[in-house]
Amino acid sequence: MKRLQLVLVTMLLVGFALVVPAFGGDSVGAKLTSLVKRVTKLEKRVNTLSTRNARGPAGPAGPAGAAGPAGPAGAAGPTGPQGPRGPSAVFTSFSPSGTLPFMQAAPFQAPAVASFVVHANASLSNTGAVPARVDCQVIVLGIIGAQDESIVTIAPGEAQTVSLTAAVDNTVSSSPEWACQSLTPGSSVAFFDADLILIQVGSIQ
Repeated sequence: MKRLQLVLVTMLLVGFALVVPAFGGDSVGAKLTSLVKRVTKLEKRVNTLSTRNARGPAGPAGPAGAAGPAGPAGAAGPTGPQGPRGPSAVFTSFSPSGTLPFMQAAPFQAPAVASFVVHANASLSNTGAVPARVDCQVIVLGIIGAQDESIVTIAPGEAQTVSLTAAVDNTVSSSPEWACQSLTPGSSVAFFDADLILIQVGSIQ
């Protein structure tokens, strides 16, 4: 805007400088010519100042600000999968076949002096001519009384599976065992696939 005003003033002065001499005003024309030169210098200075005050390019971005406060806790995640089963001491005894009476026992302090769940099972077959009454028990040496017991009657030619479970302590002077015997005189009973399994547990209390 200022530059446009200077240009208009300059043109106006130049016009006066051309007209005034025609009317015999030499001294006035000289003054106008001098004034035009001064205006021209002023215009150059204005242009120089405009160039100096021109806006430069944008500077680089400033550093990142400080971190804000922590947000609220998120919702609980889904339940994870069940972990693997922990280690435990195990004892097994297997008898493929035989005739009653029979007995299976864990050695003293085997597999460890600890508490155990005892599982015992066998298939029984009456190979005689009379019904047989069979008694099977899980017992602990040194402790009176059966920890678990099953009494079954098996007809001639038939078979039954006996399964027992008990919780016992295996110590330095006692050991769990299981046994089966026929209570019927003259009977004949065979067994197959007899198992005794001890699995350690934390406590039986």
